[in-house]
Amino acid sequence: INHSHWVEYPGFRIKKCKTFTVRYASVGLGTGVTLSANGKKIATTEIKSTGDWNKWDEVSVPLTDLPDGLIDLRLTFTNPGKQHLVNLDWFRFEE
Repeated sequence: INHSHWVEYPGFRIKKCKTFTVRYASVGLGTGVTLSANGKKIATTEIKSTGDWNKWDEVSVPLTDLPDGLIDLRLTFTNPGKQHLVNLDWFRFEE
């Protein structure tokens, strides 16, 4: 994943969720991650280097004031001018 790359997933219901967690690995400088629902920013977090592309770690972010109904979920990765920022293994929402 490089700077300004994003992934989008349609059809999520997240209104009751309290936490977003992502599992990742990174040798690079890490990345910022912005989580958006229907184009509105709902959370941000920083992913730090784990020191190896196969050394996995997790980071969790609290969620508040989430939209009702089905949303299009987008994760946007930022670290200007940088490439090979992170390997994303999975993410989950928890109530």
